[in-house]
Amino acid sequence: MAVGDTSGEDKISSEVRSEKTSLEAPEALDTIPLFLTPEEREVLILFVNEVSNLSAVYVERAIQTAYLFNIAETQKILKEFNGSPYLMSFFEAYEQFIEPKSAKELVEAIKKLEKYLLPEGKIGAEAKRQKLITEVNKLVPKAYAVPSHSSFAVTLQFLKEKGYIVAAKHKSKTLWSIDPDFYAKWSARRHQLFDERARKIKEFQNANVPPEQAEMQANEYMLNKYGAEVLDFYNISYVPHRISTEVPNIIIAGKESRYLSYRAEIGLFLPK
Repeated sequence: MAVGDTSGEDKISSEVRSEKTSLEAPEALDTIPLFLTPEEREVLILFVNEVSNLSAVYVERAIQTAYLFNIAETQKILKEFNGSPYLMSFFEAYEQFIEPKSAKELVEAIKKLEKYLLPEGKIGAEAKRQKLITEVNKLVPKAYAVPSHSSFAVTLQFLKEKGYIVAAKHKSKTLWSIDPDFYAKWSARRHQLFDERARKIKEFQNANVPPEQAEMQANEYMLNKYGAEVLDFYNISYVPHRISTEVPNIIIAGKESRYLSYRAEIGLFLPK
């Protein structure tokens, strides 16, 4: 596991040390995502899933792109946005990407999206992404806005002060990674929840519930007990599940976390 220098641990305040001590019980970690902002939660989810050294620029790119993909997905379903031709073309390219009619269309869609997300000539990827973000944030409520460039520096420093991530100098760059002690606690708690879900599946199967229904019911059990924010934090599966027992045929197919929902797509357009 590639992690940064832990020398910064000595600089953690006594309050943070006290908090870290209180998290010795694995289940105590469940409270963490409940008190983070959506942006802070997404960034921390990124770090516990990508156990490697990451630049601040990569973190910003990944989370902002996840927000953009989520909004593109939302507008495809709701058809409520009426933005600039540039933004609407991005939405159309994304729709073609997730619902290609052929392998050829998929290749074409990837090339179209690359024009919005990758550098081209003298135009950098940051400038392209910021143009999309500016357009999007004019249309969506503030609660759904794509986080700004300046907010990521604040978020990274906050998570560092809490003892969740660490920073280390590599030549002239600062790289960020998950704190090893925190990751060990997180991993132990994740295994507990993973095992609990597996036990529930077996319980439902032993009650003669068909396998697919048993998994769905186990997912619903975990979701009702812990909530999406906690399960996303540990990347514990809870989809598909029924939105409501009153409408049993309606299934939700995605996670609440934007980063986890679009992790595979982000990997295509943002190589580390």
